[in-house]
Amino acid sequence: QRGYHATGTCGMLGIAIASSYALDFDIGQTRKALSTAAVSATGTLKVLEDGSQLKPYNVAKAALLGLTAVQMAQAGFEVADDSFSGVAGFLNQMYGSDAVDFMPVMLNGSYAIEKAYIKPYAACRYTHPAIDIAKDLRNRINLAADDIESVKISTYSLAVKKHDHTDIPGAASAKMSIPYNFAVAYIADKTGMEAFEDDCIFNEEISILTKKVTVEANDEMSALFPAKTIATVEILANDGRRFEGRNELPKGEPENPLTHNEVIEKFTGLAVYGGKTKKQTEQIVDAVLNLETELPQLLEMLK
Repeated sequence: QRGYHATGTCGMLGIAIASSYALDFDIGQTRKALSTAAVSATGTLKVLEDGSQLKPYNVAKAALLGLTAVQMAQAGFEVADDSFSGVAGFLNQMYGSDAVDFMPVMLNGSYAIEKAYIKPYAACRYTHPAIDIAKDLRNRINLAADDIESVKISTYSLAVKKHDHTDIPGAASAKMSIPYNFAVAYIADKTGMEAFEDDCIFNEEISILTKKVTVEANDEMSALFPAKTIATVEILANDGRRFEGRNELPKGEPENPLTHNEVIEKFTGLAVYGGKTKKQTEQIVDAVLNLETELPQLLEMLK
């Protein structure tokens, strides 16, 4: 609500804590790393507006400054006793108050971090419930974009703001649009990086369907978020027929996880997109699956 990008702010804290653990920091060093990350945390949601391509910048900056915070702790820099409370603290700056209720470390018998999802698709996570429904409807009905009068998507309120646009000028905008991602998944069955190439973004049929999609907030779904990230879709055909779909746990949630092979497929697709050969990706996968014996080789391959 205040316009901060959680990936850039909270993400930095997570990186500092995880790195401190990996480096076997004691409590004092970990506190220094976390405090340094807290006073460095930044990143606003302006990265989502217009044709901005800066969302990944906030992600990368969180990683960079999180590691820098760890290095500052290693160097012995002193920090404030409490970087989170008070007027100038992290909580008040990001949330507007330092009077907050913290989530328990354990949730239903498992650590909170085990509730983290893995994104199967290359778009914003808020679009994924609708993408799953689009893939299901694609297999169940046989309607072209011209056969569809309208598509109504209902979901939780946080997913609607800045994600309901149908004017798609480029890849950055496409990745944040629920209407576009529904359309490209339904029409072209594309959900990876290929869904954001010009031949999809400016495809006539995909554009036609995108314009027919409306997204609205549903109070009941909003009340259940974040325990459930629900979306429903209702397609109205020109001949009056209606087709519906509902998704409460999109692919990649702990309750609906990616399989081992699906994780490897995702990595392979991204690695090849980033310039690695198929053989190189296979070698990296093999090294990751045998980290205890092949860590030096893995580090060399990632250079």
